Amino acid sequence: MTIAPRLAQSNALDYLAEAVTFLLKDHEARYPRLVAQGKITPDEAEHGLNLMRAIDAQWRWVMDPAHPPAPAYDDDSGEFGFLNFHLAAKMAKMAEKTRAIATSKPGDFRAQEMADLCEGLAWFQQDVAGSARIVMYMASVRKMRAKVAQIAGKAEAA
Repeated sequence: MTIAPRLAQSNALDYLAEAVTFLLKDHEARYPRLVAQGKITPDEAEHGLNLMRAIDAQWRWVMDPAHPPAPAYDDDSGEFGFLNFHLAAKMAKMAEKTRAIATSKPGDFRAQEMADLCEGLAWFQQDVAGSARIVMYMASVRKMRAKVAQIAGKAEAA
C-alpha cells in the first residue's frame, strides 16, 4: 500500500482546487511561449491545455455542491471530456516534474509546496473503477448527504 501524499486529504480540497486554477492559468500563459520557442507543437499545446481544462472542470464539479451527485459519463470521452487515465497521466507527470524541481531547490518553499500540491492532485486523480479517486469520493459524499437529508426530512414529517 502506498502512503498518500501530504495534501491528499479531504481537508485540503479547497487548496487543491485553487492549485488547479493556478496550474490552468500557468498552462494558458506558458504554452503559447513554448510553441513560439519550438519546444512543443501547436497540437501538443492544445492537447495539454484541453487536459488541464478538463481537470479544472472536474475540480469545479468537486467544489460546487450544486452540481449533480455524479458527473455525466460518456463511454468515449469519460467524465469532463477525457477518459480518466489521460487526466491521471497528466497529473502524474506534473507531480514528477514539480518534485524534481523541488528536489533541486531544497530551500525553495514555493517549489516544495507546488510539488506537494501536484502530488496531492495526482493522488486524487488516480483511477478508481474508471473515474478519478476524487470523483468517486465526492459522488459518495453527495449521495450520503442526500440520504441523510432524506432521512431528516422523513423524521421532521413524522
